[in-house]
Amino acid sequence: MAGRLGNTDTALGGRRPTPSARPLAAVRTPTAVPPPTTHLGDATASPPTATPARIPIAAIAPHPLNPRGRVTGGVDELAASIRELGVLEPVVAVTMQAFTTARPALAEQIPSGVNWVLIAGERRLAAAALAGLTEIPAMSGDHLIADGLDIEAMVVENIQRENLTPLQEARAFQTLTADGLSQRTIAKRVGRNQSHIARRLSLLRLPDDALTQIADGTLAISDALILASVEQGITEQAWALMRQHDIDAHRAVARAIGERDRERQHAEVVTSAREKAAAEGTPLLKHTAGQPSPTTEAYQLDDDDTAGVAAARALGTLVAEATPDGLIYYDTSRNSYGDDPTAPTPEPFDWQTHEAQRREQERHRRSAAKARRTAAAALAGKPPTATGLTEYLVGYAITTASHDAIRLAVKLLGPDDDPHVWRRQLATATPTERRRAAWAIYLAHRDITAAAEHHRWGPDEVDYLELLATTGYQLTDDDRARLAAIGPGRTDDNPQETDR
Repeated sequence: MAGRLGNTDTALGGRRPTPSARPLAAVRTPTAVPPPTTHLGDATASPPTATPARIPIAAIAPHPLNPRGRVTGGVDELAASIRELGVLEPVVAVTMQAFTTARPALAEQIPSGVNWVLIAGERRLAAAALAGLTEIPAMSGDHLIADGLDIEAMVVENIQRENLTPLQEARAFQTLTADGLSQRTIAKRVGRNQSHIARRLSLLRLPDDALTQIADGTLAISDALILASVEQGITEQAWALMRQHDIDAHRAVARAIGERDRERQHAEVVTSAREKAAAEGTPLLKHTAGQPSPTTEAYQLDDDDTAGVAAARALGTLVAEATPDGLIYYDTSRNSYGDDPTAPTPEPFDWQTHEAQRREQERHRRSAAKARRTAAAALAGKPPTATGLTEYLVGYAITTASHDAIRLAVKLLGPDDDPHVWRRQLATATPTERRRAAWAIYLAHRDITAAAEHHRWGPDEVDYLELLATTGYQLTDDDRARLAAIGPGRTDDNPQETDR
């Protein structure tokens, strides 16, 4: 018999003393619509009673803001139950008069000739129509819409009866926030925690085509939440990388952050190069779009050719170009071959000979790489002394550190040096200076990682805090909160959740 009572549900409704007196989900005693003898659509014809009225199904329209949209699943089974047992629980509807008063902007979306707007029970209404009924028992929800709780009622009913999809939840919560409710209040009303509300709302920041793929199931909600957890520019770039390279959200976000950091680093180097050229009075080359670069006709000076730079500067033929690799100098008194401009043009380039030489050089490089790796394998089985290993790791840290880590390391050490110049000077520094620099780079890297919003703390951050504690550092509230989140399994705030 339990299977035949599938059309029973708990009704929503019941006027509260004030809109904030208690959660909507706790309301259980609805107010009845006028009895059948009154004129349908006139909510004031008689005082409300506890007996549901029966109203024509054709006179009821769906609510335009129902987060689920039109229902489809389960209607046939419910219709079969209704044919045998009838509608065991009334729907909740509001009169058109109450609806147009509370939601005047939506009035045009209600078909003409309709006297009621549905709040709860759309599946029952559809099943009753499919079962051949022309009327359905209904309770009045005028008090809900008068208090602005009609949307909350629909959200709560859908969540309590059958989970909404993540996007349906997100759009429903967005409507509630537009009505002035805070995330904390929404969480209390629908029986979820605030972080769940925030994560759902963050989905709406994704590009439209990503939302489409969430809706059709081709983009996993776990990947979508990762994309939505980072800043907008990274989200869009990571989404483009996911589609272009068919990679997961973790790798796409990491690659997007890396590309952004490289772009920032290049921009900083170019800015620094321009400032250097301005300080020394070296003219910068200007390139006009669609025209050959001036550097193709001038001789590029080597980085360490200080004599050439000085000579060109004395002649007034020194120019420079600000690039992501730094400031590049050119001598306009010589052509790109280093010769006098009046010198004869070199012989035409022999592409066949050049290609043959390139292939031969490539074979030599592959052979050399194979020989080096064979030797490296032998070395890997014979670790160096502790002192030797330290020097190797120090060199590795200095040469492979990111620009952000180098820049922060300079600040930690105190000197007012240019990060690029500082790193180059370390090549000839004493072993003690190099070890001190590598240690500062390590601390800078740990601090940058710990400060990253998208990074979840682990053992490395614990070790870093323990190091800081040796200097008298006291844990902050943020430290404690992020340390508390460390542990096995997923937590409520884990952006890698998988919807069940």
